[in-house]
Amino acid sequence: RSCSWPIKGEIVSYFGNMWHPEYKTKVKNNGIDIRGKPGDKVYSADAGVVVYSDLFMGYGLTVIIDHGDGFYTVYAGLSKIYVYPGKAISRGEPLGEIGISIFSTSFTLHFEIRYGGKALDPVLFLPFES
Repeated sequence: RSCSWPIKGEIVSYFGNMWHPEYKTKVKNNGIDIRGKPGDKVYSADAGVVVYSDLFMGYGLTVIIDHGDGFYTVYAGLSKIYVYPGKAISRGEPLGEIGISIFSTSFTLHFEIRYGGKALDPVLFLPFES
């Protein structure tokens, strides 16, 4: 299964265990964090149906899309949301706008891919871009 990039930008933190500067401990990053610019739109990585679009504790404004077959994508830390639960989404459709991450002072999208509830490394599903 492949998907498209939800936003163009540099990955600033990768999937897996990482050092959290504020909490001074290791935490598990269940996705990747991609830096963008104010006003950048966030796009659906694949076709599906919106199952959540609101504030989510620890994630900020969040959109979750069900892609079928147990696959879900999570788009968190948004400043604006354009979609609502039940809306059918095409690959590449705008979901909202990037916001300031709760873990930094930069505009960052937190992006997760989940299968059967388990977090998977999104980099394994995204096309290589130089």
